[in-house]
Amino acid sequence: MRMIYGDALAPMSRFLLCTVVAAVALTACAAEHGSQADVAGDDRTSMQFRLASLDGGSLGPDDFRGHVVLFEFWATWCTPCHMQADILEPVYREFSGSGVKFVAVSLGEPEGTVRTFVEARPFPYPVLIDPNDDVSTRLGIYVLPTVMILNPEGHIVYLQEGVSSGRRLRHVLTETLRESAVAAT
Repeated sequence: MRMIYGDALAPMSRFLLCTVVAAVALTACAAEHGSQADVAGDDRTSMQFRLASLDGGSLGPDDFRGHVVLFEFWATWCTPCHMQADILEPVYREFSGSGVKFVAVSLGEPEGTVRTFVEARPFPYPVLIDPNDDVSTRLGIYVLPTVMILNPEGHIVYLQEGVSSGRRLRHVLTETLRESAVAAT
């Protein structure tokens, strides 16, 4: 059976398909290249916080002063967050010996939910809990996952909403370590 409007919609369908493909490509390019410039002059560049960790302590950026630190903001229900965790695992293995610290920050969920998830799917680095989204709201984090990298002085050098590629994270971490080494000499 042939639709009456089939021929008339074909050009429109091609246009919509091209528009969707272009939008996806632009989004992927933006995510791939991230933007350190996005945070330049941002009032969040020295935002401090302290959250409970699953191991019973509490941590925040001040605990990592003098180190490059990567914060991964995520939630158990967030499928792209699971993809980001899979991307981060080899990056963590590669950079943990270089003094880079990694921290996962669960947003908007009770400790029990996060604990059950982490028991089934462990993180190789500390997991902090922000059950009421207090810190994420102050930092303006409304998209999950979000990756934030701080330099040794505690300033944000990378802030990316959505999934960050391993290649991009390796580049930012390498450059941040290099800049830190140059500044120390």
